[in-house]
Amino acid sequence: MKSNKPWTEMTTAELRQATQDLNGSVLGKTRPLNAAERALWEKSRRHRRGRAQKTPKSERVNIVLERGLLREADKLAKKNGLGRSELIAQALATVIGRRKAS
Repeated sequence: MKSNKPWTEMTTAELRQATQDLNGSVLGKTRPLNAAERALWEKSRRHRRGRAQKTPKSERVNIVLERGLLREADKLAKKNGLGRSELIAQALATVIGRRKAS
């Protein structure tokens, strides 16, 4: 029976009972991915988030942005599967490219 009691209020015996299914191997409880799950797995492997790739020519910078602007940038980056650095690098490249063209 599952307890709704917070773990911080459980006794040692109650914790042991509540977590007994976490002991041991999970290998017998797994199954192969179906087609939809496999596609999602492959997509997640292709679109890694995180820090932008550092190249020998890349340089770390420290900038100051308004909190609201940073929040919006983070939302946009997450929506597009990008890290913050990647989004800022793409935005700068876009702005610089437009100015060179005009």
